[in-house]
Amino acid sequence: MRRASKRAIYCMAFFVASMLSACAVAPQKTLVPEARLEQTLSVGRTNTEQALAALGAPALTVKFDSGDQAWLYEYAAPGAPAAGKDAPSTAECVVLFGRDGIVKKIRRRLPE
Repeated sequence: MRRASKRAIYCMAFFVASMLSACAVAPQKTLVPEARLEQTLSVGRTNTEQALAALGAPALTVKFDSGDQAWLYEYAAPGAPAAGKDAPSTAECVVLFGRDGIVKKIRRRLPE
């Protein structure tokens, strides 16, 4: 009888966990205001600490063997299409920092 009650508890725990995971909501993207990008980022001047303090953590970071690193920020583009399944409403800003931590390049990509 004790074995049956443990099995029932495990089954119930599995069921509850399954139901909770099915109800989970995807995390919302944090969009950086475009004006803040323009005010903060400057080639040859802005360093990683300043960018992190002003813009927060990037959506993606890539570190290269050379010591350079690229940070990806997402922002709401002016005139961006409404959010939908196939239509992204965000633009991307990729910032390349040199091994010294100073911005080398900035590239933006608008949604299609």
